[in-house]
Amino acid sequence: MGSSASSTSGALSKRIQWIDLLLLFGTFGSFTFADAVGGRFGCGEAAVTTVVLVLLMAVLALGWGWLRQAPPRFRSSLRLSALGILLSVFFFGRWF
Repeated sequence: MGSSASSTSGALSKRIQWIDLLLLFGTFGSFTFADAVGGRFGCGEAAVTTVVLVLLMAVLALGWGWLRQAPPRFRSSLRLSALGILLSVFFFGRWF
């Protein structure tokens, strides 16, 4: 039982790290975070960004825990919606 809990925790940690990297280095249509900040941060900007990212990751982890306990029909519809959004951004992101 201990290995199952640790593997679940490890998988969740990897997902959160992936989302974190996507937020920092990913593109959302024509917007990229790195281009928006010009690649330079002052001390205050870096501190605020760190706090915002930590809060986003905490909300993501809480949301993921809630989603795992949600009814199966809701989870399925949410997955299909997320897949549709991701595919539309992938294929049509240049025009946004």
